[in-house]
Amino acid sequence: MSAQDGPMGGAREPKHDVILSAARSAESKDPVRSQPETLQPDGRAESFDSASFGRSAQDDSVQVFNPADLRIGQGYDVHALAEGRKLMLGGVDVPHERGLLGHSDADVLAHAVADALLGGIRGGDIGKLFPDTDPAYRGIDSLKLLAAVAEKVREAGYDVLDVDSVVAAQAPKLAPYRDAMRENLARAMGISPDNVGVKATTTEWLGFEGREEGISATAVCLLCRCRSRLRLGRDDGHDTRA
Repeated sequence: MSAQDGPMGGAREPKHDVILSAARSAESKDPVRSQPETLQPDGRAESFDSASFGRSAQDDSVQVFNPADLRIGQGYDVHALAEGRKLMLGGVDVPHERGLLGHSDADVLAHAVADALLGGIRGGDIGKLFPDTDPAYRGIDSLKLLAAVAEKVREAGYDVLDVDSVVAAQAPKLAPYRDAMRENLARAMGISPDNVGVKATTTEWLGFEGREEGISATAVCLLCRCRSRLRLGRDDGHDTRA
């Protein structure tokens, strides 16, 4: 029996060819994969010829999705808890005996989301954009800072597609305020609350969060280069992308 013979003595197709054949067969039967989509200005999806995948359409009303247009960003922030301060999280004044210490209102969640957006466009961080040495930002509503960052993202030629975040705090319980936080963050970024995730966790008494010395937040975002926005932003024949 040769190496290419099957267990019954017949010719055996190489394993990788069998897998590829099965994948192609499944793909041809999958209505989603067999009809790729273009993104319309109103958010609707429309199928397009896979031969054009990855190339911009000539018609300004249609944009072919190109994975290279996607960017991800990650943000992290931490603030210490202190007496005599409000606890602002995602623009919500959360009842608690202590609040977060900072130059602004110290909204650790808004700051993490803002840093994620800046990371997506390789734009540094909010400490560079809004330095704590500038009295103009003393006590400022961090949602205003987030709105300014979102506008910077759009000016760079990107749209915010989705944001997810986690707040780590031993106390207080944040679940009752999560939806309000999502709405506030979404409004500041100019996107739907459906595209903003906020989760809360304790650290099981571990670390500075567990000892209730401070609160941390992490966030990730997905951005997409908007080619129509880039075309509108040209004034000298050059691409305005970051």
